[in-house]
Amino acid sequence: MVQARNLHAGLQCEEATGAALDAAGIDNAHLITPHAFRRTVATLLAREVEDKAAASMLGHADLTMTHAAYIERLKEVDDYTAVLGGLAPKPRS
Repeated sequence: MVQARNLHAGLQCEEATGAALDAAGIDNAHLITPHAFRRTVATLLAREVEDKAAASMLGHADLTMTHAAYIERLKEVDDYTAVLGGLAPKPRS
């Protein structure tokens, strides 16, 4: 029964978040979820303060869950800006 209540509360939170973003005129608001907010906060805190701060903010006693599901890993790749820029439509003259 606890899981059903938690699921219902989670859905209500997601609906409320979507409604607020829609009301603010945010495009593609359906892509922004409460989980996305949690990941953003956790990643920012991990990069600017420390991983433990992120875990604490999310209410995690152990860093394992915070690392696994919330802190976005840094990915360094070569600069392909010129190649990818070719995908953009050319401005009309």
